[in-house]
Amino acid sequence: MDVETRTRNQLNKQVENFLANSNLRLSYSRGFIGGTLVVFALLKRAFAAAPEESWLGLYLAIGYFAYVLAGFVIARTIARKARAYPRISLYLDVLVVTGISWVIGLPVFGIAYLPALLLGVFARLTDSALGVTFVGFVNIIFFYVNPYSVNFSLGSLEGIAMLAVFAGALLFPLTLYFITGSGTALMDIGDKLLARVLDRSDVENITELQSRVQSIYRVSSTLTSSLDYQKVVRDMLTELELVFDISVGVVLLFEGTTDSLKVADSEGLNEVERKRLYSSNQGVVKEALAEAQPFLINDDDTINSWRKLFPSLAKCRAALIMPLRGGYEVYGLLLIASQKVDKYHSSDVQLMVALTSHTIVAMQNATLYKNLLAERNKMLTSEEEVRHTLARNLHDGPAQAVASFSMQIEFIRRLMRSEPERAYNELAILGKQALQTSKEIRTLLYELRPLVLESQGLEAALEQYASRFPTNQNDPAVHFSRLGEEDIRLSPSVENTIFTILQEAVNNARKHAQAKNIWLQLDYKEGYINAVAQDDGKGFDTSAIEQNYDKRGSLGMTNMRERAALVGGKVTIESRVGKGTRVIIRIPLTESNLASDDAIETVS
Repeated sequence: MDVETRTRNQLNKQVENFLANSNLRLSYSRGFIGGTLVVFALLKRAFAAAPEESWLGLYLAIGYFAYVLAGFVIARTIARKARAYPRISLYLDVLVVTGISWVIGLPVFGIAYLPALLLGVFARLTDSALGVTFVGFVNIIFFYVNPYSVNFSLGSLEGIAMLAVFAGALLFPLTLYFITGSGTALMDIGDKLLARVLDRSDVENITELQSRVQSIYRVSSTLTSSLDYQKVVRDMLTELELVFDISVGVVLLFEGTTDSLKVADSEGLNEVERKRLYSSNQGVVKEALAEAQPFLINDDDTINSWRKLFPSLAKCRAALIMPLRGGYEVYGLLLIASQKVDKYHSSDVQLMVALTSHTIVAMQNATLYKNLLAERNKMLTSEEEVRHTLARNLHDGPAQAVASFSMQIEFIRRLMRSEPERAYNELAILGKQALQTSKEIRTLLYELRPLVLESQGLEAALEQYASRFPTNQNDPAVHFSRLGEEDIRLSPSVENTIFTILQEAVNNARKHAQAKNIWLQLDYKEGYINAVAQDDGKGFDTSAIEQNYDKRGSLGMTNMRERAALVGGKVTIESRVGKGTRVIIRIPLTESNLASDDAIETVS
């Protein structure tokens, strides 16, 4: 229920209450008329010459009184929305009371004028004048036909009394009409009172709506000016306190990667409650986190379950719970509680959703910003590792070889004078070493940027890469094979990912595995590309490595898995001591992972 609907319902309810109160006052007046009729009927029976003939009048008076009591119930239920109820019921009263006055045999129908006069209060003055005229006319007819009034004349005591009562009753609506100049003056006064009540309600509801809009604006302003979601959380709870009646408020957020929740901000909690951690895997907290939508708590039994976690809720009688969820990510929980019964409504839930949505966006932004910084640091770390690796490889290989060349050349220059034949042999050895060093340099350059990967694709790049080994006598032989007959070209990002991971696997095997052979293999199967690097080295215990991996300086395995994950793939490492190692890359052949020429084809 939104604020507009809630306001409309409140106004309708106030109109109903106003009409109901008016109808209740009318019922009290009608009750007086009914009671008076019963009293007159009893007196008439007590002093009548033939008491047995007055039973009908008494029964009718009692029946009318019962009808008035029923009208009291109707005024509180059905007629609370009906503005025409007083007019209709009073017209009936004029007819009924006049008829009962006739049956009782009252010489003057004075009591029958009362509902006619009430028509001037609850309906129109013209209705009142018409009712008075009707009662007076019936009263005159009664005198002419009543056997107990055969000596009737306008000059008699009864006639004068009847005319006086009739004139006095008729004077009431006529006087009010001449004073006010309106036939609905008294009714207009009631309408003005009702309009004043509704105007006051409009102001109150507009003020509430304005306060809520301002709260949403302030929280959104905080969001746009800060990436600190904790500040947004604090501001959110502050704004909730301005809008809602909050005796206790608490924001629970997950503590790091654990399953525990900590109090990020609170109102009304004691020190112990603020400092403790709350499990997300049990009890009402688990149930609340599983809810996709906020929910109200107005029953004491459910609140009791929360009081076990937060004793500060002891006096609270209503609560509103909001899971802080963004997409599939759950960040925590928001709880506000009031000591008043049924204090929160569905419109309050909508406002809470609006306010907490800004907080959730702030949390998502903070998470994205944190991940962005982490990715940037990984990229910087990766670049630093590449530089260190290149520097180490250049130092261990080509740099030392060039330094050795300088020394050997000087040695050969001296041999040329004393032992020319030996000098020629040294020159031949130096030439072989230069060719070997040149090959190592070309391999290093190839690993840094394999141009063939860009021009001819992954298979050609891996085949050429394998042919460069062994580069020295300690290097293993590298063999490449391809399974399947599909001619598929992958997107550059996927080809670079597979080549880089296989290259990392080859380098790890060359350094640590003491392998004699390394096999590289590509296989297109069942909508996936499977790339494998397998060696016949000494292997290792994967479980032991995984357990202590976060304490090691190298991030090779992590880098492999993260690179594969970027293109929707997965890396699996299989190894046993003495049985070699196998690195398996599995990447789906989705449209985005295929080259533009092959993206329209479906791979089965």
